[in-house]
Amino acid sequence: MLAGVWLLRVDDEADRILCYKLYECFYNNFGVCAFEGDPTLCYCGSSLASGCFSIPGAADGTCVAQFEAAAKSTDPSVIHDHFVDDSPSGRAVDLYNCRAYFCSAECNVPFGN
Repeated sequence: MLAGVWLLRVDDEADRILCYKLYECFYNNFGVCAFEGDPTLCYCGSSLASGCFSIPGAADGTCVAQFEAAAKSTDPSVIHDHFVDDSPSGRAVDLYNCRAYFCSAECNVPFGN
């Protein structure tokens, strides 16, 4: 399974599943929204420049539903904050970044567009 996802507490099966589902969305949508290890477009979509992290409902990326589930919030500022923490969404982002930057070929995570 996904090494970084399993770093979540063993007793937190629901969070592991949320993390995995979000990571899976990044992985399955490389070329659509996840470029060079950055899955921001997977949340923001076409609203990246127009406030996807500040205007509720503005995000229209491919993985919005998975981000909201993993962040346990529909508030875009909360989702933004969880991009870099140890929440299920933060760990999915970290795992995707790590694999894309440091083991792209070995981890089978495309890097580049």
